[in-house]
Amino acid sequence: LTLGANAILIATSALDRGVVRNAFMGSATTDAERLSVAFSLAMLSALIISVLFALLTSLPRLFKPERYDLFFFDHIRRMSSQDYTDSFMDMTGQDIKAAVLNQIHIKSHIVSRKFRFLRVSMISLISGLSFWVLAQIFLGMSS
Repeated sequence: LTLGANAILIATSALDRGVVRNAFMGSATTDAERLSVAFSLAMLSALIISVLFALLTSLPRLFKPERYDLFFFDHIRRMSSQDYTDSFMDMTGQDIKAAVLNQIHIKSHIVSRKFRFLRVSMISLISGLSFWVLAQIFLGMSS
């Protein structure tokens, strides 16, 4: 996340404000400069999206079980150690198996969501880097 935030800061400071101003004000700039600015802005947008989805990936999210579950940390936290031990010892093998499978199912939903967000974040980062390369090419052509 820090790397992503730094990349945004570097991208914003790397934009030549004079070239950006000229590109939007219609002053005499070359096509290469306009393309460089466009790709730089696209890079900045992609990096912002990347950081946003990286933050969403790391954001904790709870899926509470529909019923009381001795394998769910929030339910465990609300019990004393002795109550938890007694409740666990009272469970049958089938109860334990059902509770573990329920937690595996819940965790798979959480991980699936996080991987979707991570995928968007990584694609945005790769896109941003590609836009940066194109911006640098066109910036070099304008010099």
